[in-house]
Amino acid sequence: MSTRSRIGILRKNGSIDSIFCHFDGYLDGVGEKLISYYNDLSSANKLINRGDIETLHEYADSDSFKIKKYGDGKITHSFFDDDATNWDNYKPIHSKNIDELLKKDIENFVQYIYLFNEQKDKWIWSNVNFDGEFRDLEKTFEITEKLEVKKDV
Repeated sequence: MSTRSRIGILRKNGSIDSIFCHFDGYLDGVGEKLISYYNDLSSANKLINRGDIETLHEYADSDSFKIKKYGDGKITHSFFDDDATNWDNYKPIHSKNIDELLKKDIENFVQYIYLFNEQKDKWIWSNVNFDGEFRDLEKTFEITEKLEVKKDV
């Protein structure tokens, strides 16, 4: 079973550019990697421009993304197999706003949404199945660490 997520950038005008991630979408998977390796706008843009992914890794251009080149020179990922596919199937999607994005993700059974807020220069996240509210990703990890320290004492 996979924990699906959507990773995107919330632009200053309220629109969103995003990609689908099939595996490890939970906070300790995708969430932790976003904070650790993609915690600025440049890195987030590089990731989104790669298109849909199976699993998020440390580098947006690593071999584990199975990047392939095909006919017209565009770069895409092999998503569920190693065959080069039509870029249109995997390119980032553009949504006018969060409501439009949420409608698309309900259809894909996405459980978590991670957005790099361009205006605030930070990641926010939401568990779509829980309450749909967006929270500061870094603060979520800070709170979790404090709770774990209290348990150890």
